[in-house]
Amino acid sequence: RALSYTDGMTALHNYRFFRLRLKEEIARARREDSKLSLLIMDVDHFKNYNDTLGHPAGD
Repeated sequence: RALSYTDGMTALHNYRFFRLRLKEEIARARREDSKLSLLIMDVDHFKNYNDTLGHPAGD
């Protein structure tokens, strides 16, 4: 299970892990009637990275 949530090369968490944790945190915020913040950043020219190395690498 741990392997499905981490990148094999970098050992960093992947998009699948992000989606799981986000779902869990949304549920917790609703349960506890608390606020939840999410920061989304835009990286300039990231399309070039995806085009060169592929979307799995970009994720």
